[in-house]
Amino acid sequence: MNEKAMNNDETAPPPSGQDASPDAVEALRREAEESWNKYVRIAAEYENFRKRSARDVDNARKFGAERLAQAVLPVRDSLEAGLAAGDKAEVATLVQGQEATLRLLDEALAAAGVTEISPNKLKSASPFGERGVAFERFGYGGRAEYDLRPGGVYRGHSSPEMCAGGAPPVAVDGEVIEVDPPRKLVQTWRMVMDPGMAAEGFTRLIYEIQEGRDGVSRLTVTHDLAGAPKLAAMVAGELESMGAGGGWSWVLSDLKSVIETGRRMAGA
Repeated sequence: MNEKAMNNDETAPPPSGQDASPDAVEALRREAEESWNKYVRIAAEYENFRKRSARDVDNARKFGAERLAQAVLPVRDSLEAGLAAGDKAEVATLVQGQEATLRLLDEALAAAGVTEISPNKLKSASPFGERGVAFERFGYGGRAEYDLRPGGVYRGHSSPEMCAGGAPPVAVDGEVIEVDPPRKLVQTWRMVMDPGMAAEGFTRLIYEIQEGRDGVSRLTVTHDLAGAPKLAAMVAGELESMGAGGGWSWVLSDLKSVIETGRRMAGA
């Protein structure tokens, strides 16, 4: 029995915690040193990237302001010349000068990426057609069906792509409350394609177009989402990563692209 126990002791592995060999210790030390050096390099590269990005932003602001100033200075000079000649020049000459100044201002705004949108162009892309079908041109791409009178039915149909993904034919429903084409539309709005959002009930949606001066119009979309937190998250774009789209900001940005270029945004 003693001899068997002795043989077992001789063949048993070394107990845990026994000192590792010098070679193993050296290998672990080199591995730790390499990991540390890699971390230091990554940290340095990130810091350099952060500084370069901040510098690029500052340069963009600086040079952007310089370019805008260079574009606007001729407009100021033209206005100053017009004021100086105001007491002496004939009316026709002053009108020509004002027209030239306006052209200079348009060129300066165009250089800054500002584009004029005429009221007629905005109306042509607005949701206020005879049956409200213009929604197919932007946003989620589904056909919007309206009976444009108080109490009339509204249906927002799923796009073909949405239907192919399993969406029901009608995604949204509601009722027209007030309508003054093409200036104002007030309606109820309920997302029926999602049971949780449908259970939150109808919300209130208002479209308003106001014409301003010099061919500028303003479209205001007001969506009262009181008592509808799930729908509020969707229309705010918070569910975009889940395939729910970018909400109202995405829809309106796409509308702006259609108005200005005749094309939808890239990726829309």
